[in-house]
Amino acid sequence: MLVQRLLNILLLISFSFCYLEWPGDHSTFFYQLELTILTKEGDLLNTLTHPLILTGILSQLILLICIVYPKPLNKLNGIGILALSLLVLFILLVGLLGMNFKIIASVLPFLLLASYYFYKFKPFRKPALIQ
Repeated sequence: MLVQRLLNILLLISFSFCYLEWPGDHSTFFYQLELTILTKEGDLLNTLTHPLILTGILSQLILLICIVYPKPLNKLNGIGILALSLLVLFILLVGLLGMNFKIIASVLPFLLLASYYFYKFKPFRKPALIQ
């Protein structure tokens, strides 16, 4: 249980440091992007209802719930990590297509930690049949 909580904390940190870069000398980390979105004046509801932003924020909230909840919630935790992994894999695809090694290197810690989580805890395994 302690290992799972520590892994969730490391996943949240590594997700926050995923790097994005786009033309015009613009670049940011995810934590900077989230801070900008949440503190930006204007139409917050439209911004938060974008599917990519909503997926990221809800997935992080799921991981936070799993960190503070006394009993491990393996399936819920797995759903949160899986949703964040889809976003990170999308970023990895962008990095691979653009041959941007900073982006590729920034997503590797998250992907390694998520892979370890699924290997160690197997949240979606089918229960064994008792005969």
